[in-house]
Amino acid sequence: MRINAQVLPVQQIPVITTAAAVNADVSDAERFTGILQPEREVDLAAKTGGSIVALYADVGARVFSAQTLAELDGTTARATRDGLNNSIAVAEKGVSAIDRYYKEQIRTEQTSGGPIPSATDTGSSQTASVAALTNAAILSDQVSDILGTLLSVQNGKDSSIEITFDNELGVRNTAAKMTARETLMAYQLANDKFQNYFHGSILNKDPSQSAVDLGLTEAVAVLTNSKVVLSQAYAVLSGSVAASSASGAEISSYKTNVTMLGGQVQSLLQNIHDVSTSVILLERIRDTKLAEAQSQIVALKGQTDVTDTILADGVIHASFGGLITKKYVEQGAVIAPGTPLFHLVDDSVLKLSIGVPDDRVSLYHVGDTATIVSDLLSERTFVAVITRIDPSADPVSKKVTMELSIANGDHALKVGSYAHVAFEKAHSASVAIPRSALLLEYGSVYVFVFDGKVVHRRMVTVGAESTELIEIISGLTSGDIVATAGHRYLRDDDVVTTISGNTVYEN
Repeated sequence: MRINAQVLPVQQIPVITTAAAVNADVSDAERFTGILQPEREVDLAAKTGGSIVALYADVGARVFSAQTLAELDGTTARATRDGLNNSIAVAEKGVSAIDRYYKEQIRTEQTSGGPIPSATDTGSSQTASVAALTNAAILSDQVSDILGTLLSVQNGKDSSIEITFDNELGVRNTAAKMTARETLMAYQLANDKFQNYFHGSILNKDPSQSAVDLGLTEAVAVLTNSKVVLSQAYAVLSGSVAASSASGAEISSYKTNVTMLGGQVQSLLQNIHDVSTSVILLERIRDTKLAEAQSQIVALKGQTDVTDTILADGVIHASFGGLITKKYVEQGAVIAPGTPLFHLVDDSVLKLSIGVPDDRVSLYHVGDTATIVSDLLSERTFVAVITRIDPSADPVSKKVTMELSIANGDHALKVGSYAHVAFEKAHSASVAIPRSALLLEYGSVYVFVFDGKVVHRRMVTVGAESTELIEIISGLTSGDIVATAGHRYLRDDDVVTTISGNTVYEN
């Protein structure tokens, strides 16, 4: 039955309030709930076993990174380390003793022969190597002199001094003699090089081992070469015939001298070889024993490193700054390796996992922001950022897990508390009306629209909504006047009027 506004008292006449449909941005807020968890958390465990002698933190303590939280008894490990360090010191002294001993043995092996001839000779003995170099220098010069005289070659070129013996010496094979002369000239150049090195680096010097070794190499080369020229000289002498001033006895004497020099050269080469071989053998023995001693030191240091690691592992530090939420042991307890002592969380950044319906997940992307409200701090909001979206949905719930990160630098949010997430999805330039204007009937949504004093019932399609406004996708245009209160008394085509500033039924 219609209400007649003219017969009812004013205070009983239904009052109709109105509002205009406008173009506005409507935020579509989707809300989810989850439990706040730390992004980083860890059980701090001892890597070694032992008795806990100190605990420096308790539940609720806020600690900084690397802070010492507990300590195990390290008495035995420290005693072991001290013993190992003493053993290392003894072993290192042993290495020095081995080195000194074999240096003396090598020096003794090398010591032989008389002093090097010189104007400032003190009569002190020289090493066999230096003595061999001295003998090589003397012998090499003797070879050069006798062959130079024999073949009239001195200092690498033909002598300008006529030697009667050479001029009158008959030669059956002149080509052989010339070959010998050329070989001798090359030999004399090599001898000059060796003599220069010997007088410049060895004689009256305190040569280093490397200088002696180089000298021995040069000596072996020149002595080996001298054997060749002596052999060729002997061949020349064997091919000579006696002349008026060169008797067979003289030729025979030269051949004897050449043969004797060859024997001396061979003997000296063998001497150099023997000395070098003995020294090399002693050096090898020394190096082997030094290597064994050094290996023992390395092994001891390895054991020391293990002991140091045990001691270091017996001191438990905070992996990062945060909050101690659990303590699993008490001071004095004896624990095994791997036993957890504390649970540490980093609550400066929290995370929140929520389940989003699989048909809605495409609306969200990593990097999107949301508003967080905690049950414990309902008056304050926080900003969250999507950091991860699972690639697939749970087959039972049909929801996709999405993870958000929340900065919590002041530690206001508490780990384990419930928090509510709201995603605001803005829709620009939409026709919107107050939510109170909507009426429902059998699943349909409608509003009453004013056309002058007549109201018409109009079906609408709604979209996004915010706290106060709702988007009208179809059915209204911007500027339409709709009833927002008292409209439950209205019917299609009702006429309204205004009494005392209020819109009311007319009839």
